[in-house]
Amino acid sequence: MELKFPTSFYTATPMQEPTYDRIIILYRTTNKDERAANKVSPIYVKQFKHIPMADLDVVFPDKKVSMTTLDLIILSVGVLLGVYLILSELYTLLFAAPKEGAEDEGPWGFLAVLMSVGVLISKSVVSYQTSKERYHSLVTSSLYEKNMDSDRGVFFYLINSLEEQEFMETLLGYYTLFTHGGMTEGQLDRTCEELLKERFAAEVDFEVGDSLDKLKAFGLLERGAEARGTGDGEGAGASPDTVYEVVGLREAHQALYDMWCAAVPKPKKKKSKDSSHKSKTPRKTKSLSRTSSAADTSLTHSGDSAE
Repeated sequence: MELKFPTSFYTATPMQEPTYDRIIILYRTTNKDERAANKVSPIYVKQFKHIPMADLDVVFPDKKVSMTTLDLIILSVGVLLGVYLILSELYTLLFAAPKEGAEDEGPWGFLAVLMSVGVLISKSVVSYQTSKERYHSLVTSSLYEKNMDSDRGVFFYLINSLEEQEFMETLLGYYTLFTHGGMTEGQLDRTCEELLKERFAAEVDFEVGDSLDKLKAFGLLERGAEARGTGDGEGAGASPDTVYEVVGLREAHQALYDMWCAAVPKPKKKKSKDSSHKSKTPRKTKSLSRTSSAADTSLTHSGDSAE
């Protein structure tokens, strides 16, 4: 999030505020009745986006609004000062003797002090109420605009993100080997990390072993596939000097297509009623033709006998 604040009356300087791109909060509410009945309250999961670091406590559950230290100090000073002025004015009005040559204000001075103190205290209270309403507005906007999902949807998002990361890891390994040619495991690791740093300014520890294992499982390694999975774990027996190469785009497409067809069964074809009706129609025609020919034969015989 980029903010701008004026350094002078004519120019504005941008300020970069640290912001969390994604935040997932997992919490459980405490209930005295459930605790007494030995019941466990459900767990809630919330997901938010683009939350500034300074406003992180806004998305926390059961957030209570309280007066800040500065507001509390201002209100306390105003109350103490008002009490002191009121008591001093009362003492002067009731017990102190009037000075010679001084005008006696009487109760009007006490009323002026009381009004001044009331205005100061009212200003502090109104300021606190305004800050409270502003905070509630910030919480409402954050929960409404920046809330992405909750509960089951958050887990679906995490699963999809993990699958996407695994796919991007495999795709990056294939792209690097396809564009740069054969490489060892260490060279592939360094090249992928440099590519991510150069293109996206991100320092990532690339899992080159997982990428090569997935390329082998998909049948995309043309050279070096026999060195993967020869030890106790996947890729444990691979030599660091083994050079890996990938197949071309047509071979990769065919290999992935065959894997997809093997994983997804083809639906069975069902015979429609029209086809069954069409197959039965010629049989009826043949039977009708046979009966018609038999009738013609009987008619010819009867005609010969009559003659």
